[in-house]
Order: sequence, then structure tokens, then C-alpha cells
Amino acid sequence: MRSIVLSVSVLALMACTPPVPESGVGFDTLGRSEREQQLQTGIAPQPTTVLPPVAVGPLDPVDPAAQIAAEATEALAETAPQSPVLNRNNPEISQEQDFEVVAAERDIEADAARIAAARQQFQLVRPKELEPVGDTGPNIIQYALSASHPVGQKLYRRGNPFAAARLETKCAGYRTADVAQEQFLAAGGPSRDRLGLDPDGDGYACDWDPATFRDLVRN
Repeated sequence: MRSIVLSVSVLALMACTPPVPESGVGFDTLGRSEREQQLQTGIAPQPTTVLPPVAVGPLDPVDPAAQIAAEATEALAETAPQSPVLNRNNPEISQEQDFEVVAAERDIEADAARIAAARQQFQLVRPKELEPVGDTGPNIIQYALSASHPVGQKLYRRGNPFAAARLETKCAGYRTADVAQEQFLAAGGPSRDRLGLDPDGDGYACDWDPATFRDLVRN
């Protein structure tokens, strides 16, 4: 019976005893140890400041192409020439199209006087014929318009039977067929063919075709 009473008493005492903190290094233990160490070394303990957490929002995604384009636009804006400032009071700029300005400067009678003065100063210059500049050689355009027969129609007698065999070689010495025709006419053509450029006797050298100039006149 006595042992039972003792056990009950021990249990009652244990229930009234405050709990002992668990061993180990906790958050408060670290703070106390640092303060004790600062007191031992002669350094005044510094108060511990705990900052509240800072809320960080989500970062916006960066588009490299858009960033490059924005930088290029900014660079062009810096280097672009500035637009000139229009000076509306510049006396060198005509204001004849501004009705308010014209009405303030003169009336209808003044305009009539100005028109009459301008008509007196008007002079009609009629065109004159161009003076000849001398003999410039045969005119192949005039020859093309005066000749009406087609290419290949023989009109003139040719006495050299070997001229046709050497025609391609001779025509190759001229830059164009127009130049060959000019030289052909200058050498006595079309009736005579001293250069051997018209062996078929149609009056056209080196396949020169007058239709090009005739078509220009018709159009």
C-alpha cells in the first residue's frame, strides 16, 4: 500500500515539472553563443536585424530580335538628319498662293496693272531654220526615205562576179551596217560599187535595211 502511494506521488511531481528543452543547437542557442563570445572578446553585441522577405515577381521574357530592332531604331534616330525648320516669314518664298496675304498687299486694280505690265514685256520668239553646218557626208535617213524598192531587188549593174564571195569579209570591217551604207554611198553608190559592198545591185550595202527608218516616219 505504501509503495502505491509513493508511485502516485512521483507521477504527480513529474507532471508538475516544466519540460526540459531538447539538447542540440537551435536558432536561439546560436544567438546566445555569439553574444557570449562578443562579451568575452570585448566587442559590444550587435542587435540582430531580420529583414522581411521581398516579393519578387516573375521576370518578363526578353525577345532578342525585338531588343536588337529597338537598339537599331534608336541608333538611326540619333544619326538621322534633323528636319529643317520652315520659316514662313522668309521674304524669298513666294506667297502668291496665299489669298489672305495677297488681299492684304494689293487689290484687283493693282493686279490688273501688273498683268498689263507683264503683257507689254512679253515677246514672242519664233523659231528659225537651222543653218547648214557643211558637208557631213551621205545622209542614209534621207536615202532610205527616197528609195522605195525592197531589199534584194536589183536595180544597178555590177561587173565584179567575185564581189559576193568576199562580201562577208569586207562587211566585217565596218562597225555597223549603217556605217557600211554611208561608205558605200560616199564611194559613188548606189549606181557604182567601188568598195564591193553591194554585189546584188539593190543599192543597199552589207544587208542594210531602210525599213527601220521608214517605219519611224510612218509611226
